[in-house]
Amino acid sequence: MIRVLRNAIAVLGVLAAIVGLYLALDFVKLSWMFWCLVAASLLIAVILKIWPSIRLAFKQWRDYPSIASKNLDLESRVLELETATEEATNRAQLTKIEGIAEGRAQIIGAILAAKSLPPRIVAIADYHGRVSLVAATSGPKILVGARFRLVVASTTALRGIVQVVERDPVLDVYFLICVEPTVPGFWQALLDRVDIDTAPPADIRLERDVLETALSDLLNSESLDTSDPGITR
Repeated sequence: MIRVLRNAIAVLGVLAAIVGLYLALDFVKLSWMFWCLVAASLLIAVILKIWPSIRLAFKQWRDYPSIASKNLDLESRVLELETATEEATNRAQLTKIEGIAEGRAQIIGAILAAKSLPPRIVAIADYHGRVSLVAATSGPKILVGARFRLVVASTTALRGIVQVVERDPVLDVYFLICVEPTVPGFWQALLDRVDIDTAPPADIRLERDVLETALSDLLNSESLDTSDPGITR
């Protein structure tokens, strides 16, 4: 109740001051100034009301270049991340495809090698910028795609996996390219001298892999028992 009375007294005081100001100005024939003061008061009240919004808008206008620059930087980073993600996805997909292709080539190479005897290395040659083993055989023809192990004859140390890439029907020789260099230095040494010395490396021979040997035994077997023991002939 006391608070209500205080508010009422405050309002009454303000109204009394307004009326007193009006009467004083009217007495001296300056009542127009009263209305000017009323308009100014209303204008100031409106400005004070919207001042925080004006201040915020000014701050945003002032900081806009910096914010725009940061947004462009963020957009650039997002684009870089999207590009990197897409490239990584493409690389992963390509690696997967290459892995599948290599797996198929290994299996096919083993099967083709199992149908023939390892050829004898007779020379080395330049094959489209790569060093190639030149080999010959007196056995059945070797199909392109067959893979063999290149090993040191005295120690069986592996030097790499080679694949038949071409057969010269005139010379009856085969060109084999390394597809898995287990000893890169060995192949680099052959490449460095192939233009001046085509002699085959010493103490080196081709042999079939364990899988190829097993496939050969299977393919060359003359008696495969495929009968069902539960069936009486």
